[in-house]
Amino acid sequence: SPVQTMRRSLDRNIERQSNLLTIDNLFHMADDINRAIGDLVSVITEPQTTTSSNYYQQIITS
Repeated sequence: SPVQTMRRSLDRNIERQSNLLTIDNLFHMADDINRAIGDLVSVITEPQTTTSSNYYQQIITS
């Protein structure tokens, strides 16, 4: 019946949209992880010219 056809089409569209949202969320999470790793690498490779207490203070305040 036309109602069943319309319902199937609607279900398919909803399923596609939720898949797109999931993919979009994954890309956002990957971007956040990439940024966090970049920050971590810059902290690790930063020259250790400051004292350790100042070093930890920088991490806490940034």
